[in-house]
Amino acid sequence: LKINDERAFSNGSFRNSVRRNAEGDDVEKTADEITCSSDDPGFLHMINLTPKLKFHWKLDVWNEGNSDSHKVSIKLQYQGTAWLGFGISKFGVVAGSDAIIGIPAANGDKPLKYKLTSWGPDGAKEVEADKQTLTDHTITQQGGETILKFTKLLEEDGETYLNPAGHTTYLYAIGEGNSFSKPEKDG
Repeated sequence: LKINDERAFSNGSFRNSVRRNAEGDDVEKTADEITCSSDDPGFLHMINLTPKLKFHWKLDVWNEGNSDSHKVSIKLQYQGTAWLGFGISKFGVVAGSDAIIGIPAANGDKPLKYKLTSWGPDGAKEVEADKQTLTDHTITQQGGETILKFTKLLEEDGETYLNPAGHTTYLYAIGEGNSFSKPEKDG
């Protein structure tokens, strides 16, 4: 996993600072140039991270009196067979980032939360069972497509805060297959 994008969830919209394409070239786009409507009715917003990877999301932050219910639901939809990872970085580096990794046929097809200490599988440390707070979390494969879905609280003790009104630096990784090993593609 490595940093490639710095983006912001903002009241149902998506702001983009700089994005790099698959060749590593900077591609600058304004919010008006990005179509954010999801093609999945279970999610409000979507962007294509790569030609084969879609990132869908919806925020639930409307219950202002109870921040324990503020959450984000995320779906990574990959055209291919692979393990998938999604991470959140506080300082723009892999070390110290939080990640959700889905490995097909592992853990009952349930993605788990990890703390990243370095790049690669050896740097992904599964967090303790009492910190595994994801809901509606699955990794599925069907018809040559892999889908990682989960719902996560925006604020949890010891984890990077997902700011619904500000910038959030995130990571993604696509495995070289279903075995948890070096990512084939990351950003």
